Amino acid sequence: MLNLSTLLTASSRIFVTPAYLIPDVGAMLAKLVPNWQIILDQLDERERAALVTLANQGWYSDHEFTIPQLFSMVNAIEEGLVKDVNEVLCDWYEERLRQIELDLSARHPHRARFFRDAFEAHKEEKYTLSVPVFLKQADGIFYELTGHQLYSRRKDKGIQKLTASLGSEAVTSGRASVVHVLSQPLPISSSVSERRRAPDLLNRHAVLHGEDLNYDTRTQSCRAISLLNCVSWAFCKRPIGAAYTEIIDTV
Repeated sequence: MLNLSTLLTASSRIFVTPAYLIPDVGAMLAKLVPNWQIILDQLDERERAALVTLANQGWYSDHEFTIPQLFSMVNAIEEGLVKDVNEVLCDWYEERLRQIELDLSARHPHRARFFRDAFEAHKEEKYTLSVPVFLKQADGIFYELTGHQLYSRRKDKGIQKLTASLGSEAVTSGRASVVHVLSQPLPISSSVSERRRAPDLLNRHAVLHGEDLNYDTRTQSCRAISLLNCVSWAFCKRPIGAAYTEIIDTV
């Protein structure tokens, strides 16, 4: 059985501090390491490929993962240990459940009551209730912050349009990586014919339109949490800190 806590630790996170918190980071890195952009480009390519592999199993990266943890999970998936990875990631997200809920409520206080009820349902193993709410909130947050539809593959509405308009984002932001991952043809937004080939993976349309009657599992609920957490962290620039004192007693 895999265990994230025993994997090699590293100070480098997959998504480091957002660029808007570190001015002139590019100039600083250029002085320290002349070929830093080439190194980062190569690392970005490996990371993004790994993130897509993870997303094809229904999981979306937590910014608390280290790079070695990410690559270890991807290696396990490629070796056929998908069930083990699912178990490890469920444990990971449930260990961080309280913190994720607090972070979400701090970034999106007007949605705190939905988070509270959904996380409570998850803890009570009422996955019939938690999964749809997590998926809807991820969709709503993405649209609220970007003006684009998270699950749409249409070039004039969905994330493809956001990808085209993103341009050259600072390398320290997780947003570019998340956009890259979400712009791929993934199970979460797959068509009817596509999802027949992977009926055990979480699909937004099948859940919210009542087609999938088997989504109410711990794994699917944790997958939905991973998507919500990823979208919120990558796209929300609301500072977290003081907001905790406003919501801590109500969450």
